[in-house]
Amino acid sequence: MLSFAEQNKIPEMIESTLVLNEVKTFQYIEELKAATFNWIYERFQEIFPSKTSPYLFDGAVLLEGMLNNIFKMNKALNYPLPIEQIVRYCMKRIEEIVIEVAEQKEQLFNPSVYSAVFNEKTESHFSTELTRVTAKLKRVIENKLINEEEQKKGLEFVTFISDELLQNDTEPRTFIIQSSLLSLEKINTLAQTKELEEYKEVITTLTRHAS
Repeated sequence: MLSFAEQNKIPEMIESTLVLNEVKTFQYIEELKAATFNWIYERFQEIFPSKTSPYLFDGAVLLEGMLNNIFKMNKALNYPLPIEQIVRYCMKRIEEIVIEVAEQKEQLFNPSVYSAVFNEKTESHFSTELTRVTAKLKRVIENKLINEEEQKKGLEFVTFISDELLQNDTEPRTFIIQSSLLSLEKINTLAQTKELEEYKEVITTLTRHAS
């Protein structure tokens, strides 16, 4: 992710967004940051021992801070440290810190207090992503599917998936969503498009997050 951001000059884009005061883009960036943080926090829970769980939120905060500041310094000094080297260095330091604070039972943030805030931002980001990829896929269906019956079915499947994921009262029925995705993949004109692949990735992430 960091390599992608650097290659596509994402930090520069963020800086220009802040200067231009583009509110919607700024909100999207904030939602993306929350989703990225949540991803790091969840991965920490998978790789660290269960006894360190209360301290992993602090660890995720520290990792983000370390990475951000080292990348800024790397850029300021024009010193080409490889991204992988920076990440490995930071992860080793975080591992040492997490083990030490777990032994000493030193906790800075209580994850339960902050989880609601981050989950709300993450869900907002996912909703934004769903809207974006859905619109792109619908344009492909409307423009590339010559067969009217296939076009109608394709739009119905996409609309159904969106409705299922965005409802607030019940959990989305994952098995029906997966069935709808399979049906979309069976439409030959759509099967190999990058828009469908991107759409599937977002849907998979959303269903995993919802469950």
